[in-house]
Amino acid sequence: MFTLKSLFVAAVSLPLAISASTTSYAADGEPAGYLFGSVEIFGGGIKLTEGSGLVGTPTNEPVNAKFYGGALKAGYGFNNGILVVGELFTEKTNTGSADDSYASGFSMAGHLAYQRDDWLFGAFGGRINTDQDNNNNDTSIRHFYGIEGQYYWENVTLMAQLGRLGGTGGTDDSGEDSIYDATFFKVGVNWFVQPDTMLSAHFSGARGVMGDKTGFFDRAHKVTTRNWGVRAEHQFTFENNIKFSVYAKYDISYYDERPGESDHFDERTWMVGLKIKFNNSDSLRASNRRGETLEAPRELVRWVAQTGGPGE
Repeated sequence: MFTLKSLFVAAVSLPLAISASTTSYAADGEPAGYLFGSVEIFGGGIKLTEGSGLVGTPTNEPVNAKFYGGALKAGYGFNNGILVVGELFTEKTNTGSADDSYASGFSMAGHLAYQRDDWLFGAFGGRINTDQDNNNNDTSIRHFYGIEGQYYWENVTLMAQLGRLGGTGGTDDSGEDSIYDATFFKVGVNWFVQPDTMLSAHFSGARGVMGDKTGFFDRAHKVTTRNWGVRAEHQFTFENNIKFSVYAKYDISYYDERPGESDHFDERTWMVGLKIKFNNSDSLRASNRRGETLEAPRELVRWVAQTGGPGE
């Protein structure tokens, strides 16, 4: 019987096995691959509504906050199809000193994949740190891993990810007051209206637990998260082939801890961002098919922080 962990091991082993047994496609004297990367900054707003505006009438006044952050990505594509990518992501909010409020989050991740002309398959893994109290008293540390794939069809890219989120590190009630022992997924589509203009949509979710699994009075209970999002991005080219893209994005996340607890709420996020790319002479569509869109689900950071903050 196949498990997610066995698929993860297979996803890591397959690119390495192919790399060891396949000769490079490059001619003698040509580079063995290509380096790529990007630097990203962004900012936006969060509206948190308890009682869930999607499922019923809100029971409390919404909470509004602003956030800003950045990301760094670097990767190398070998001419035999192997891709290795590393990424860092961080964001911070202005929720102030309020208890049980998302203060900041950080994640680091790596990807190992094998790519052909019309598809990609690989594995990813990383770590998350969040602070949901603004005084470092309620922090969570989680790890995640999974498998991912992409399919390229004319002007459309389809993507899917499946993984596990675990760990109970941190100071938030011994680290157990955020989602853990969870299975998560993400599916999405990128449509290239023009080579440098992209419209995207995605759907993601997770199912896990919160609380102490062994405690008598504080037993673990189920928690479910869902996320819908849309994004528009356009890439510009300047002198010396310097490329940068601007984007706008809107997301809705839903958190449900019933029946274990009565907490269920919405998180609506809008954001704009700027991404500067280095060592890239491709269109947005072409770079999308070179593995440069490999990215761990950033929703995981919010899911950990918000379940441990307002959802706790």
